[in-house]
Amino acid sequence: MREDGEPDHPPSRPSAPEFPSGEGPAADREPPPTTPSVPLPPPPGGPSLPLPPPPDSTAPGSLTGPPQLHEMRIGELLDTAIRLYRSQWKAFMGIVAVVLVPFLVIQGYLTRTQVANPFSPSPQATTPPSPALLILFNLLFFFFVQPPLAGAVARAAVQVYRGERPDVAATYRFALGKVRTILWVTILTALSVLLGFVLLIIPGFIALVRLTFITVVVVVESERGRGALRRSWRLAKGHFWKIFGTLILAGILTAVVAGILQIPLTLAAIPLGTNAWILRTVGVVAAGVVVRPFSALIVVLLYFDMRVRKEGLDLALMAHELGLTT
Repeated sequence: MREDGEPDHPPSRPSAPEFPSGEGPAADREPPPTTPSVPLPPPPGGPSLPLPPPPDSTAPGSLTGPPQLHEMRIGELLDTAIRLYRSQWKAFMGIVAVVLVPFLVIQGYLTRTQVANPFSPSPQATTPPSPALLILFNLLFFFFVQPPLAGAVARAAVQVYRGERPDVAATYRFALGKVRTILWVTILTALSVLLGFVLLIIPGFIALVRLTFITVVVVVESERGRGALRRSWRLAKGHFWKIFGTLILAGILTAVVAGILQIPLTLAAIPLGTNAWILRTVGVVAAGVVVRPFSALIVVLLYFDMRVRKEGLDLALMAHELGLTT
């Protein structure tokens, strides 16, 4: 103790009162609920199973999202057709090749002739194919090849536009059920256009443009005969120049591509004489298989563009009409 009477060390703080176990303020509070730890079940195939890779748009069975349904300008329409064609080009070419390749090969063989070489100092005379044989093949193509081919390509183009992947067998099963209707409306269209050209030529161009959608109308809306012609005529009303301009630009593109594929093979066939038909036929087949789907896509896009403009078509209505809803 110091001289002033103070202790040597300061007094310690009073300690907290001790409570027996289970008593006191802490015991009055309920402990927080605890969640029992239940082990999660392992994923199927074991815990070491790797995650699946993201979907690949080029893999078989993959789908391509449909374009937005809205009014499209000519440039946007052509760009959309190219994009859709690139997304499913194998399916498109397979659908066309099934019918077109056998027919063109048989035609090329039966109408083969020797091609004269214009660069030879003594070119040989050529024997043109029989006109009757050419007329026969044109009639066979018009009545037996064009209807199922047009129906199948139109159906595939509609499916690709909807975001579906077309199947060759299923597409032709659908097209064969529409063959008679497509043939009949094609005959009616040809007669209408021919009559228009006979009159004053200009009505022929008008009929050709206004009846552009007959095959698509048969495929999508199941119209028949004159009903399909009237439907196409109404859809194209008021948009003659847009449809005409789009078809002209698409025709120029397809002609350029067909020329690139066909002309080199035709020139290379000149020195081959009687065997020239092989290369010529390869060029014709390649051009037909490549450009036909693009032409069908252009018509399908124009058809839906007209319906969006005039009827406010949306995806739900289109899926219902195509039988794609469940």
